[in-house]
Amino acid sequence: MELHEYESRLNRPIMMKIPEFQRNERLKHVISSEQFDTGLLEHLSNVATMIKNITGAKEGHDYLSSLLSHKRAMLYFTQASTRTFLSFMAACQILGLKCNEIRDPSVSSEYKGESAFDSVRMFSSYFDIIIMRSRTPDFAECCAYVMNDLEEFNQRSVPIINGGAGADEHPTQALLDMFTVRGKKGKIDGLRIAIIGDISHSRVARSNILGFTKMNAQVVVAGPPTLMPPEIERLGCEVAPSLEKAIEGADVVMMLRIQFFFN
Repeated sequence: MELHEYESRLNRPIMMKIPEFQRNERLKHVISSEQFDTGLLEHLSNVATMIKNITGAKEGHDYLSSLLSHKRAMLYFTQASTRTFLSFMAACQILGLKCNEIRDPSVSSEYKGESAFDSVRMFSSYFDIIIMRSRTPDFAECCAYVMNDLEEFNQRSVPIINGGAGADEHPTQALLDMFTVRGKKGKIDGLRIAIIGDISHSRVARSNILGFTKMNAQVVVAGPPTLMPPEIERLGCEVAPSLEKAIEGADVVMMLRIQFFFN
């Protein structure tokens, strides 16, 4: 199975996709920042704050580590990552999840010709959640559809967490950024948030623009013309003519690194 087989599903408007990433009122998969709304962000922020406070004491740490000790997580990170990989690993350990990882597909059955989708299906038999980062655009979204199709035929299906797919999105980073801003500012609604730097190649920028604008923040971006995608305004943000104009009156300034890509 190849990505092109999901083309018709990938090309739909996001509002048609979101129900497929949910199970009733709860998240089933985390694929896009556009899944987050004010109520969900409020709930997740409160839970995250409680966890942060509880882990300060050994009794709290022991309690948290017992919550998911019966569950297993696969960290399928086939694109280079340090911070995101370790943050997910640490989060799993805090909650007691047993973790396994694949970071180099050349040491897996993919080296023998097994497709990445076949690997994900196999993982779903052994693990209770799959957290992934891939250099392939739309890969995480397609894996969510693979899991949904399995469930439709009464086969084992597990949640997919998108830790970064191609240059598309990085919704879990956006979730962390929104949590941080809310914690520092007390709100997101009405804030002016400036995102500066390599907008064109940053999946974090895309996810933050989608997430913060959905939370009624005013997002303004700025960067060199060669690092500014022409369609950026379609995401609902303002393009400032200069760095000075972007940060003028800003409540939050987010600086992006220049992206380098290696074969």
